[in-house]
Amino acid sequence: MATIPLTANANGSFRWETVTGDDVGEALLLPRGGTITTVHVIGTFGAALTLQGSVDGENWFTLVDMNGNDVSFIAAGAAEISTAARAIRPSAASSVSDVDVHIAINA
Repeated sequence: MATIPLTANANGSFRWETVTGDDVGEALLLPRGGTITTVHVIGTFGAALTLQGSVDGENWFTLVDMNGNDVSFIAAGAAEISTAARAIRPSAASSVSDVDVHIAINA
């Protein structure tokens, strides 16, 4: 298990690269007051990659999309999330092979 560093893209979005089994991403702090976020995942899955939120940076929960579904991927895809969480991160199940997570914040 490793903590994957967060990288800023030139277009203002962010990414976690090469998330593998049991990894979590470095926490991405969100603007106060809530945000709409779009997440896009690509790569070789093998198991679920889940997007988590936290209000204190220590206790994490699974985020839900705009329809109330858990934000969890077993294949390439995207989701929109509306959240007032203070931080978000990806969390990989033990069999995840190599997933890149891209995220755009729309305050």
